[in-house]
Amino acid sequence: MGRCVYLSSNGTVSGFTLSNGSGQFGAGVLCDSTNAVLTNCVLSANWASFGGGACGGTLRDCVLVGNTANDGWRCGGGGGGAFQSILYDCILTDNVACRGGGALECTLCNCTLTDNSSFLQLAGGGASGCSLFNCILIGNLSGLDGAFYNCTVIANDGGVSGTAFNSILYYNSGGNYTDGTVLNYCCTSPLPTNGIGNIAGPPLFMDMATGDFRLRQDSPCLDAGTDLFGSQMTAWRFLEEVGDWSWVVVDHITDPTDILGNTRFIDGNGDGVAAWDIGAYEFNSFKPPRFSLAPQRTTEGWTLNVTGPQSKWLHLERSGNLRDWEEVWSGFMLEENQQVNTDDTGGPTFYRMWVP
Repeated sequence: MGRCVYLSSNGTVSGFTLSNGSGQFGAGVLCDSTNAVLTNCVLSANWASFGGGACGGTLRDCVLVGNTANDGWRCGGGGGGAFQSILYDCILTDNVACRGGGALECTLCNCTLTDNSSFLQLAGGGASGCSLFNCILIGNLSGLDGAFYNCTVIANDGGVSGTAFNSILYYNSGGNYTDGTVLNYCCTSPLPTNGIGNIAGPPLFMDMATGDFRLRQDSPCLDAGTDLFGSQMTAWRFLEEVGDWSWVVVDHITDPTDILGNTRFIDGNGDGVAAWDIGAYEFNSFKPPRFSLAPQRTTEGWTLNVTGPQSKWLHLERSGNLRDWEEVWSGFMLEENQQVNTDDTGGPTFYRMWVP
């Protein structure tokens, strides 16, 4: 069969499974531009020369699994999962290509890449020529190359090439990084000769055996990173199939959060100074407690079911435009679950909670 979906600029696809497609570019989906968006989709078992799962486009909350990129006789294809795409909160697993088994020339934010590989042990089994932010890369084959920002790179067959900031590079077979790689404020071993602010570790995860790569309270990675807010992102670009690699600026960091959406400005080690942690997760034991809201319609109007820790003072506010806020209720949480009547009469209403 041919390609599953062609998506023009500003088009959207949500909630579909795109499987068993084939084509030269983007067998699962070929997008006109990054203005074409896929959300909550599964792209599986597709085959193309470039972008087995996706070529171009912006993907959010998607799963890319078991896709292949290979142009056949000369093994010149790339991007088994995705090629020249932007991916947010996606999972890329068991994809394979000649270069960039998981992703080639992509920007990935808050993504997890596992067990991707490249043919013939070529470079970039997990990712090649990519910029990665708050990503976890584990169990990928044949190395990774590109620019890594606050990533956790663990137990891959081959280390990182390119540049890395605020990243954990540990327990990778064949070395955690290659010669010439520039590391800044990273946790790795041995300590590199290129870059500044690096620490030797080990990183001390909550439970590496079960895949819990959050940092323990005694981790040396707490508050050991550098502030990347507003800094320029740099990425590898492959100029042509037989050409050279070069650096180009592709964007700016404007959202300093971790893989879970937690702010990066937390005093994790309790020394009175808030700083970025190293790795994909920001340690948040010192953060205010988290609360959740669930609206419920009653005969008397809307009621909010509030869930959160007891004995915390809580402010509940509402807005009709996300700019002007008024306080609806404040007080102690007497129990973990309680209800607050809002007396809303209609129209769009937004709620937020905060703890002083």
